[in-house]
Amino acid sequence: MIFSTRSLNSIVFVTSAIIVLFAISIVMYSQFESNKAAKRADELSQRWLTAIPLDMSYEISFGCMISFSYAVYRIDGKNYYEKNQWIETQEQIGISEIFNAIQRATTKAYSLDVQYNSQYGFPERVKIDWNKDIYDDECFYTINKFKLG
Repeated sequence: MIFSTRSLNSIVFVTSAIIVLFAISIVMYSQFESNKAAKRADELSQRWLTAIPLDMSYEISFGCMISFSYAVYRIDGKNYYEKNQWIETQEQIGISEIFNAIQRATTKAYSLDVQYNSQYGFPERVKIDWNKDIYDDECFYTINKFKLG
């Protein structure tokens, strides 16, 4: 008899098989969710890039351990940045760069949480945890005070 409920080896084999199948299903679900997030970010990014307003303004905050904040004014298709904090940064991040960070995070981050603007599709709030085992590697991006014109 190959399998017997009275045999310890059979019970260990079946239990091990169930655990392996469960682990595989978790990995597959995680990959599915990652692909879904990447596809949504790509669709909304393309939507944003094809309909990006020539004139708009918004406030952006972002950071990983240190946060930065400034206003972005887009006039006639060109971005202008106004610093709102005393901390200087060479980075000039706009909505397109946030989409790039989201795309990177869908494959490389431990966790990703994005809230998109329902009207225009740009990311309003983004939280990225790049590695679950590293403290203070979390990053965030927020878009506030978005206005056209």
